Amino acid sequence: MSEQGKSHATSMNDHGKNEVILFWGCFFALIATAFGFIVRAQIIVDWETQFNLSEQQKGEILGVGLDLGEPASTLLMFRQASKASGSDCRA
Repeated sequence: MSEQGKSHATSMNDHGKNEVILFWGCFFALIATAFGFIVRAQIIVDWETQFNLSEQQKGEILGVGLDLGEPASTLLMFRQASKASGSDCRA
């Protein structure tokens, strides 16, 4: 195999490796987010009695996780990572 052929094969392997790393990073981020929602939903009852929270206050606490700040920043971070790895994020 020529040097050019070896170089092309190596860059294809690196590209595939970056996509796999990006996939697993997204996977673990989603799992961590899901656990955050689950834990918060389970402890809100304890917080209600401990801190005498109203229904509105409970809703505000639970709604914080739905704020677009965290999901949007995560999407932007992975978008930048995919650009750096050379993969295309467009559907």
